[in-house]
Amino acid sequence: MKPLPDFVVVGGLRTGTTTLYSLLTQVPSICMTEFKEPDFFLTDGSMSKGLDWYAGLFSDPDKVCGEVSPNYSSVDRFPGVAERIHSVSPGAKIIYVVRDPIDRLLSHYSQAWLQGDGLPDPDALKETPEGRHIIDGSRYYFQIEPYAKVFGADNIMVLEFRKMVADPHATMRRVCEFVGAPVTEEELAAITIARKNSSRNLGSVPGWWTRMSDRIKKNDSAIVRGVNRLIPRPLIRTVKGVVQATTEDRSPPDFTDDAKRAVKDALARDAQRLRDFTGKPFDHWKV
Repeated sequence: MKPLPDFVVVGGLRTGTTTLYSLLTQVPSICMTEFKEPDFFLTDGSMSKGLDWYAGLFSDPDKVCGEVSPNYSSVDRFPGVAERIHSVSPGAKIIYVVRDPIDRLLSHYSQAWLQGDGLPDPDALKETPEGRHIIDGSRYYFQIEPYAKVFGADNIMVLEFRKMVADPHATMRRVCEFVGAPVTEEELAAITIARKNSSRNLGSVPGWWTRMSDRIKKNDSAIVRGVNRLIPRPLIRTVKGVVQATTEDRSPPDFTDDAKRAVKDALARDAQRLRDFTGKPFDHWKV
C-alpha cells in the first residue's frame, strides 16, 4: 500500500478549513478521511492507534488521499507534527489556509470565549497561556516554518481564505494540480461552497452545547460516529432550536483600540516573514 496521506491541510485554526474540507470531498479523484480532524499525527500518543486505524479512515486509498486537522498548526502546543507526518509519508503535500491575522484572532477569541474556555479580557490576552495561544494562531510563519524545514517550501501551498470563498473553482483547480488529483472542468463546475463553522451564531447557544457538538464531530469512535449518522438531521435541528429559544444571546467582550494595537504589534514581524516566504503582499491585511 502507498504511504498515506498524499496531502494534509494543517490549518490554520479559524481560517475556513471546514469549508475547504467540504470542497475537497466533492472532487471525485480525492478521498478525504471519514471525518474532519482525525488528529492522528498530533502526538506520539495519538499515533499509537496505529497506521491500520489511520488507513481505515480512507474509503478508497487508491485515490489521492488527504486529511484536514487544524490542530497540526498549533506548534506552540503540539511540536513535532511535521516530523511525524514526514516519518509516515515523506512525499506528502502540505496545505495551509490563512486569513487576515487580526480577523482570525478575533474569531478564535470569540469562539473560545463563547465555549466557556475561561479567557482573559482582550487587554490581558498576552498575560495568560490561553491568550498567547490565540495570538500564536495568527503567527502564520511561526506555524508553517517547521513544515518548510521538513518538507521543503516547494511542497507547501498557502491558500487565502478570501480567495477560496470568492472563487472556489479556481482555488480547487490550483489545489488539485498541487496534490496531483485529476479533475475536469465539469467536475469543478459541480462543486458548491457553503460557509461553515461561523462564530456569529455561537452566542445563541450555551457553551455546553457547542463543546458537546465539537466533541461528537471529532470523536474517532466507530460506535459514536455510527450512532451520530443514524440520528435524523431534522431532529438535531429541532433540538437545537429549542435550546436556542431558551438561551439568552451572549457576546464576548469587545477589543479596545489599545488591545487591537497590542496584538497588531505582536503579529507584525511574523506577518512580514510570511510575505517574504510566499512572495504575496497580503495588502488587505490589518497587519
